[in-house]
Amino acid sequence: MKKSPVFSQLVKKTGSFGSNTVARLYFLLLKIILYCHQVATLVQEDLEKTKEELKNKVMSAHVQEPLNAENEHDENDEDSAEASAEFTSAATYKDRSEEERMTEAEKNERLQKHLLALSSELANARDETKKTVNDMIHAENMRAGRDKYKTLRQIRSGNTKQRIDEFECM
Repeated sequence: MKKSPVFSQLVKKTGSFGSNTVARLYFLLLKIILYCHQVATLVQEDLEKTKEELKNKVMSAHVQEPLNAENEHDENDEDSAEASAEFTSAATYKDRSEEERMTEAEKNERLQKHLLALSSELANARDETKKTVNDMIHAENMRAGRDKYKTLRQIRSGNTKQRIDEFECM
């Protein structure tokens, strides 16, 4: 076996140890270095695969809309006195999931009964002399059967001017 210069230096520096002990330490160190190199190579390969997968996902997710002849316009369009636009169904779609929302209390009857019992306890303990204006408005809305979701539905059902008026009145 040919001894490397590093091994020879280790033997010289650790003269009190036997060369057999130094050789064992040297080979153990080489095994550790080799193992670390293998792990680093695997990590590098995994990183490259992940980058490639991410690049492919980004490229496949990027969908370009086709150009329609309707969207194209010539130089004279901007000069015309009258302009118009048509909304597509995708543009007018709005998320109205809160209108169909079912609260946890509505789903769970036991919880609903418990909430009613607690509400009645609170109603008995409430001091009527310390009600604020907002408390009175809330009580009136609850008596009328309105909650925040119904209010949102009402606001959305009107035209823009009515929506603004409703919102300002709130």
